[in-house]
This record gives sequence, structure tokens and C-alpha cells, in this order.
Amino acid sequence: MDFKETLVYVLIAAIIVVIVLFALGGSILGSNYNVNVSLSPVGQRAVYPYQTSQFAINVTNNGSKVNNLLLGFYINGISISTNTLSIPAHQSVTLYRNYTYTASGNYSFQAVADPGHVLNIKNRQSTVSSFTSRIMQPQTADVYSSIPNSNITSTQEFTLSGLGTYGGVALVGRYNITLFNQLFGPSQGVTTKIFQNLASRIVYAKGAYIQYANNSVAYAVWLQGTVNTQLVNNLLSSFVGSSMAQYNNITYTRISNTLSVCDWYNGGWTKLISYYNNSRQGTCMNLAQASFNSSESAFLANSLLSNANLVNYQTNFYYTNSTQLGSILSYSGNSMTATRLFNNTVGLFASSISALPPGINTSVSGNLCYGLIYNNGTTHVCSVVLPTRNGSITLPFELVKTTAILPKYLVNVYSLVNSTLATIAHINAANLIDVLTKNSTSVVWTTGFQSSCYIENPLVGCKFSKFNYTNSTASLNITNTYKSSLKIKSISCELVPGFPTDTINQTIAANKTATLKFKCYNPQVPSAAPFNQYTLNMTYVVNNATSSIPGLLNVTNQALSSYT
Repeated sequence: MDFKETLVYVLIAAIIVVIVLFALGGSILGSNYNVNVSLSPVGQRAVYPYQTSQFAINVTNNGSKVNNLLLGFYINGISISTNTLSIPAHQSVTLYRNYTYTASGNYSFQAVADPGHVLNIKNRQSTVSSFTSRIMQPQTADVYSSIPNSNITSTQEFTLSGLGTYGGVALVGRYNITLFNQLFGPSQGVTTKIFQNLASRIVYAKGAYIQYANNSVAYAVWLQGTVNTQLVNNLLSSFVGSSMAQYNNITYTRISNTLSVCDWYNGGWTKLISYYNNSRQGTCMNLAQASFNSSESAFLANSLLSNANLVNYQTNFYYTNSTQLGSILSYSGNSMTATRLFNNTVGLFASSISALPPGINTSVSGNLCYGLIYNNGTTHVCSVVLPTRNGSITLPFELVKTTAILPKYLVNVYSLVNSTLATIAHINAANLIDVLTKNSTSVVWTTGFQSSCYIENPLVGCKFSKFNYTNSTASLNITNTYKSSLKIKSISCELVPGFPTDTINQTIAANKTATLKFKCYNPQVPSAAPFNQYTLNMTYVVNNATSSIPGLLNVTNQALSSYT
């Protein structure tokens, strides 16, 4: 074979190789790829934070089959997700993505095919699709605009984080303390169930509790987070005997003849109103469909700011290395109370400072301590373990209440801790109060195994007089430090729930003391404890407003005196 013939064969082979490489190159480089991407919202568009948008991403292959096509989904230029796709020729694929907004502002969404430009796609513009969403700032939280602001006898305003709602439920579920009960309104059993089941979805709660001169109670709470009315209504429908109706965007739930709950979504908030009306005149719908002048919120804020010491106490009254869970501001009978709720690795805590009205003799509040006493110069505190709603204190957790009484202030620290840490909780709370009140002198507490009583109202003093063990009748000296008369309507006194309430109907003049007699009920079970601790509940009328407050009666156990 001569040179020319060899050259011809070489040229032919080269041509074949070029043809093959060209064919393979077209397949490898994807010169025939024609990919189109479209991004569009699905369903109702989100308007406020914590609402969710759904997006459909459609990828269409208008050319030959494509393998290993990377698809990226971006929010404000940050990659949220990626997928690797294989799409046959002239076929399309649709993917769905959800996004829940956490704040107001502008959000830019992008779907990009082959973001790294790995494949040979001629028209790059068709591989990118964008969508911009504007999320509005929620309505300013003004819960007092949801409920009437006139003829108020007492009110409480609060804010809670999602974890704070867990804390509130934990306290109210076990203990009967007015300060915490009012976090959940007159429909306490209903509202606590909502908070307990939806706390993980709640980012922020703002609420108010108001008691009126006609004994009606209104409660409003606005919720932010992924909580929604559908979830709330599912829980409301689970209550036996409740009935529900829809009025425009408001869901009305009748709990009883005197109690109703309304909920709706508006302005970036899930809103809920609970209304108790003992006259059966009006329901929560009357409030939900109206708008009110929110003067009470401004009144509370100005009252707090006008009291420099209370502002200082509220600002600094918590443990370091703690997480803030919420705050409470209460006003009743010319007395203002500021409370913080917080937690740490030891437990759940609430610090509370009450500014007492002028002219109150703080010693009347009682300085007999049945518990642990701390004395350090000018600081004197008393810590007691509070009973649960069923009267028990033998739980894995105990609620320790530490109290100091100052000339113008009543200071409390509530510590929900493991029972093995109760003494440590007392010491820590005492040190916290000591630092906070170092420039003030508190009332000295005295101790001793002697019978005593306590009413959870600094304006109603209680002093033990005597106890008839034969017929279980107690005699207590009740002191009225209100500026007006105080009528005691009834008192219940029981070791365990379920016993009758004694009718009293005795009026005590302002700054006077009267002796009240009533029966205390117990299941007649022998006890080796030094005290029988009865739970009190006193219903009284002052300034034409009826209130009910809890208390304790510690009676020395007579059986112990016969032990040898």
C-alpha cells in the first residue's frame, strides 16, 4: 500500500472520528437543550408575617431528554432547596414549595434551572423565573380596642412568648393564683386548652382581662404565629355543650348561658374574645363587632411610668442568665402590680411587685410565716410552698412563694422548681429580693407552729382567732383596709374540694376588724402533719363590685398533742 492510499484511509478514519465526536459532543454538551422555568404562587397570597405562601415551579423540557438537571429555589438570593431532575423530551415537571414568613418586608423568590451553568443551554433567560412578595407590618397590638374601657373595677394587661404560654398553663393547671388565672380569662378551661395545644405555634401573645362594676368580665388576646382560626375552632368545637356559628369572618362559640368566645383573623393577628355576663345580656359578638377607645392601656402605661421605684423594680427584678417569657401589669383598688415571667435551667419563675395604696398599714397583711424565713439586716422574707388546686403539695414540682413586705410595696417571687430544690429556691429568691430592696426596710416575719391564715389580697388582713376541733368551726379576724366598706358574702374552707360554702353576709367598715365564724370541712383522714392546711375562698363586695379571692388557713393538728 503506497503512501497516497494510506493517506486516504487516514483521512477517511479522521472524518469518521470527527463525525462521531460531533454527534457525541452534541449529546454531552446539550446543545439541543431547551429548558423553560416558571414560578408562580398557588392559592391565597400571604399578606402578614407567619402566613404561608405556596409556590408552583414548572420545568418544561422543549428539547431532547435531559438528565441531572439541577433546580434551585432561592429567597432573597439564599438557596432554600435544590432538586436534581431527569425530564424526557417535550415533557414537564411541577414541584411545590411552601414558605412561612417570619417578618414584614419584601421577599424575592427565584427558581433557577442549572444555576452552575453545567449544561449547554442556549437560552439562559428561560431557565430563571422570579416572583416578589411584599409582607405588611401587622396591626399595632392594642387589645383594649377590642373590649369596653368604662366602669372598670380591675384590669390586667399581659404579653407572653410562645414558651411563656407553656409557663402560664403550667401554673394555672396546678395552682389557683388570681395573678396567673387572669392570663386565660373567664373561660379559663377553654382558653388554657387552646394555649396548651397551640403553644408551639404561638410566637407572641398580647392580652387584657377586665372586670366591670356589673360583675361582667371581658378578656381579649391577640396571637401571632402559625396559629390560625381553624386550629382554634377545632379545639373550641371539642367542648361538650358548646355551639358554634359563623358571622362573616367571626366564629361565635357559646360555652354556657353566661359565657361565650369569639375568634377571627384580622390585621396580622388571630384574635380571641371571651366574655362572661352574669345578667345574660349580650355576648362576645357584641364586642367583636364593635370598636372601643383603648384608654385603659394608656392609663396603665402612665401609671407605671409615674412610679419611678416600680419601674426600676420591674426592669431589674429577674435572675441573670434567664429567658424572659412575658410580663403582666395589673391594676385593682388603687394598687398596681408589675410582674415578670422568666425561666432558666432551674425552673419557672415569676417576680411581682405591688405598689400599695397610701395609708395602708402593711403589718395588717400578716407577718406570721409558716415556712422558711430569711433575715439579712433590713431584708426579711418568708417562703411557703403553695398547695395545688386539689390541696396537695407532694408533687415532683413545688411552687415556692417568697414574700417581702415594704412600707409601700409588696414583693413576691414565685418559683416552680423540682421539690428537691425548694430550699434553694427560697435562698435564691431571698438574695434576689435583698439586692432589689437594699435601700428599703421590710417588715420582720415571725415563725412558730401556730395556727394562721392568709388572704391573697393585701387590702384584706387575716388573723387567726380560734378553732373549735369538735365541730370544725374557725374564727378569723378579718381587717378591711379599703377606704370603703367591705361585705363578706361567703367563705369556703376545705381540705379537699367539693364541700359546701358557708354564707356570711357580714359588712366590715373601712379600716375596721370583724370576727367571722364558719365551718371548715375535711375528709376526717388522720394526718401526721403539724398543720391541717385548709384552702379558703372568700367572696366579697367592695365599691359595688363582687370579687372572689383564695387564701389559706393553717390549723395545728390537735391529734399530735396526744402522741407520746
